[in-house]
Amino acid sequence: MKRLLLVFLIGLIVSPVLLADPPAQSGFRVFRFEDGVNIAWAIADYNKGQHAIIGLDIREFCMGVVDFDVVFAQAVFLDQGQIVVNANGEARTEVFPFPQFDCDLFMNVDPLATGTSRVRYTDNDYNISGTRTNSFGIVAQGTLQSFDTGEDMRFNAVARNLWTETGEEWKSTHVNLH
Repeated sequence: MKRLLLVFLIGLIVSPVLLADPPAQSGFRVFRFEDGVNIAWAIADYNKGQHAIIGLDIREFCMGVVDFDVVFAQAVFLDQGQIVVNANGEARTEVFPFPQFDCDLFMNVDPLATGTSRVRYTDNDYNISGTRTNSFGIVAQGTLQSFDTGEDMRFNAVARNLWTETGEEWKSTHVNLH
């Protein structure tokens, strides 16, 4: 009976800790931005002739209105000087039928689809410390609505980049909408 009571008491003491949200800061290394960070991405797929705009209303942006979406972010400071960043959340998303970043086109051509997608940005060396190959990029997924018909369309976009310590660069981007 004493063992059962002891287990129960330990459970009462530990369970609030296990169920609580993580702290805003864990020691001097991990920082969580509870109020979020502003984000915006443009992912061009030249093979498909499409452009995904994520995290802002591109027409407002082209008129000078800067209103980025806000997502949760976390930064981890490592011993060798690099900062690892993860950010994720929901963001406004539009897909246009051209790959160029051109405000004249954005203002005069309707998007293929609009809506909200779930985005995740990762970067293993945000401050480009030069101590390793820097891998960074974004993945966005969701269901958007066709601008013409209003029908649901599945959306997926990826932009991955690598910068090596010697300055070599590699990029991979794609936008899928169907």
